[in-house]
Amino acid sequence: MVFLGDIAFILEVALLAAGLVLFHRAGKEDSRLLKVTAWIMIVTAVLAAICTSYYWIYYYQSGAFEIHHIMPGG
Repeated sequence: MVFLGDIAFILEVALLAAGLVLFHRAGKEDSRLLKVTAWIMIVTAVLAAICTSYYWIYYYQSGAFEIHHIMPGG
């Protein structure tokens, strides 16, 4: 479960980075559509990261990460 939270957070950071790169490029090209798209990407990434962080802390405090699951077929 921890691994899935880590993957989600990495994807959110990647989306944030892509949004910032797009915002920089939109400034160079003076494109309003690209700026709006970049802001949507940035806001979505920040909100998703907050949500992932909240639930990661919630599950950590509830002890869900201390349970070891045995993989089937191993």
